[in-house]
Amino acid sequence: MTTLYTFDRSTKYWLFTGVVEQQLDAISGDPIPLRNATHKKVIKEKVGHVRGFVSGKWKHYVDHRGTEYWHEDGTKHSITEVGEAVPEGALLEAPVILPTDEELAAAARAKRDTLLNDMSWRYERHAGETRLGLPTTDAIEALDEYAQALRNITNKTKFPKKIKWPKIPA
Repeated sequence: MTTLYTFDRSTKYWLFTGVVEQQLDAISGDPIPLRNATHKKVIKEKVGHVRGFVSGKWKHYVDHRGTEYWHEDGTKHSITEVGEAVPEGALLEAPVILPTDEELAAAARAKRDTLLNDMSWRYERHAGETRLGLPTTDAIEALDEYAQALRNITNKTKFPKKIKWPKIPA
């Protein structure tokens, strides 16, 4: 029996698929022809490559299938074809895309609004204590100063890139 090296003709580079022994016809003893196979010995494996049979010869073809890369705009891509290379200038790690000033400002306003809402119960408690003639737990002036400092955040010169958040009154 003769060793044959098989390949897949449905792929661009007729990729190597395996080794088989050529069978002989039981009556005539002649070798039975096998499609998608050659007697030409396959070349040795090479890291990062696949072997293909093209124009009657085995050749190595670069194989980056499964490699992910990103464009500068953050779009992710994956190599799916043998012979396809990572494009010039592509990034092999996801880029860090910094938020825009508008996004930073929106996030800061949302945090400010949450902080203002989170302290509203202290105003309500102060009002209730005052109506009942009880000693107040919070100094209303400190709460007012804190609330105003939060409202003034958007007026600061380094807003929205640098924000110094006021401290919550004790």
